[in-house]
Amino acid sequence: MSKPSISKPILLFVLATVFYINTLQSAIANWNHVSYMQADNNLAPFAEFNVREMLKVNLHPSINVLLEWDKPNDNATWRYQVINKKLVNAGTFTGTHDLGANPIQELIDMVKWAKALTLTKYNALRWCINLWNHGYGILDPRHKGINRTAPGQTGERHLPWLMIPGMPYGKGDFRGILFDDSQNTYVTAAGLTRAIKGMRDVIGNKIDIISMDACLMAMIEVGYQINGLADMLVASENSEPGNGHHYAAYLTDLSANPSMNAEQLATSIVGTYGRFYAGKDSAITLSAIKIDALIPLKNNLMQLMAAINACYTADATSTRAAVRQARAKTMAFDIPDYIDLLSFYNRLNTEFTTKATKAKPKQKPKPKPNQKPVQFSTALSTAATNVRTIIAAGIPLIRAAVVANTVGRDYAGAGGISIYFPPGPVDASYQTTQFAQDTGWDKFIAKYR
Repeated sequence: MSKPSISKPILLFVLATVFYINTLQSAIANWNHVSYMQADNNLAPFAEFNVREMLKVNLHPSINVLLEWDKPNDNATWRYQVINKKLVNAGTFTGTHDLGANPIQELIDMVKWAKALTLTKYNALRWCINLWNHGYGILDPRHKGINRTAPGQTGERHLPWLMIPGMPYGKGDFRGILFDDSQNTYVTAAGLTRAIKGMRDVIGNKIDIISMDACLMAMIEVGYQINGLADMLVASENSEPGNGHHYAAYLTDLSANPSMNAEQLATSIVGTYGRFYAGKDSAITLSAIKIDALIPLKNNLMQLMAAINACYTADATSTRAAVRQARAKTMAFDIPDYIDLLSFYNRLNTEFTTKATKAKPKQKPKPKPNQKPVQFSTALSTAATNVRTIIAAGIPLIRAAVVANTVGRDYAGAGGISIYFPPGPVDASYQTTQFAQDTGWDKFIAKYR
């Protein structure tokens, strides 16, 4: 018995359908890697270096590498796509707009441009938004708490740790994320939230990776500002070397495996960075942080604050001394107000073991009539035990939030997430951060500084 034959029209229809489906699948980009390169400042030579690194990569067809680049001394918004190891103009406009005038809106417009440009590939499954510039962490450097005038100066104080070794000081010595020297603009913590929310809305879902090729941004406060807007944050606890991230290496990794998920690409960015600077720079730090994992960590920190305050109620002097000692011994970074959270937890654990539990008041107060004497040492010991229990629960939360971490020998043991805890007054700008408003951390550190 012969098998029934398929008519020619049906066969052509089937073949056409299969071809269409295969073409559609191949047309969907796996990644859009989009960089906002704010190089209208003393970092301009390093932007050129990083772009040359991007041009070394044999990009997989499903990876789009796009740049919005602000160069110094011009009035232009430069937009490029990397194609076949060449920088192809993809919508630059000149003479009417100098990038940096309104960085929040420009970031949103950049994503609109990137999405429209890549619609021939039906948008991308995943997005990595790269913010390239100087960084200042969570603080707003325009506030008086940062811009204190030093003796003999008539303006803001110099911040030499944010400058590149060997490069002269000039206009723009005082940095915030995405600082533009010509426009004198930058993005504050609140502005960062607005910008990333706007980009998220354009894309239509959470951004897979926010990668910050900038100094001092791997803070719990920075991640908390963009919670719900992005999945991963790649950033450094300390200052970064001028050459920044190793784009050639991690884009090569991505091209070899374009189906990487966000955690895998973020891990590659961190790993290639560590290998690039191995033996060259002992002060590097870079970490990949799961943003939603910061919420249980934030909750643990709030429990820790309450437990320490309970110790304070039992014995204020000993408790304040323990917190201050822990803070003094904790690893800090090029802005000393920023400390490593894992180091702080470990130091607190030590201090509340060796000091607080053994501390006794100089003199017990006389009890009131018909009232039993307050047993301060017992109360403090119980409260301090609770502190250590919360710390023991919090350390795994720090490690769980940091999926990849690389450090130089100067910062061996750094956990990948920093937090604001100045040895002096709390900066006025910190009170406006979402983290401070939701946790009361600003009031806590003011109490124990």
